[in-house]
Amino acid sequence: YLNDHGHKYRHIIITDCRDVLFQQSPFEWVDDWKTRFKSVHGNKDFLNHFVVLTSEGFKVSQSGFACIDNFEFQSDVPEPHLKEIKNNYVVNGGVSLGTPQALMNFHFLIWATMLKTRGRCTDQSAINYLMSILNEDASYSVSYPQHDWLCLTGEGVKEGIVQPQHEDGFLKNPQGHPYAIIHQWDRLDDSLRQSLLSHLD
Repeated sequence: YLNDHGHKYRHIIITDCRDVLFQQSPFEWVDDWKTRFKSVHGNKDFLNHFVVLTSEGFKVSQSGFACIDNFEFQSDVPEPHLKEIKNNYVVNGGVSLGTPQALMNFHFLIWATMLKTRGRCTDQSAINYLMSILNEDASYSVSYPQHDWLCLTGEGVKEGIVQPQHEDGFLKNPQGHPYAIIHQWDRLDDSLRQSLLSHLD
C-alpha cells in the first residue's frame, strides 16, 4: 500500500489495532517534535525522512519476556553479529510513525530480518536487534514515555516502571501532557481501563 500510495501522505502511523487507544492525534506530536530541532544548526535532512519508534519504558534486563525474546531471536545469529542489548530500552513493536518511504523501508527491513531465523521470532525481537544498529542513523529515533507524550504502554505501567498521571479521564506523562496513544491499554488495572473507556464514550 505504501509503495503505491505513500506519496499522497506527509506522515504515516502503523499501530496494532485491538489494544490501542488514541487520546489525541499522534501527528500533533510530530509537529511538536519537529519544532525541537528548529534552533539546531547543521544537517536536519532527517526531518524529511524519518522513523520514530516508541519505548516500553524499561530496559531489556528488566523484562523476562524481552530477555527470552532476544535470546530466541539471536540463537541463530552468527557470532560476529551478536549484540548485547540487555541495557537497551525495549522498543515497542506495536507503534511506528514516520514518513512514507522511510516507514516502508523500515518494515521491509523487519520482514527481511525475520526471514533469517529458524526458530521463534517476533517482530519486536527483530526491531530491538535492529535498533542496536540503526540507533547510529539520524533518521531513526525512539520516544520514551517518561519524558515524552507520543505513546504510553500498559506493560510499562503494569510493571510499575512508568507512572502516568491520571487526570480528567486522560493518562498524562510526568510533565502533565496527555499521551497521544495508549498501547496495551488492556494491561492497565481495572480502574484506569474503566476511566479511559468511559471518557472515550
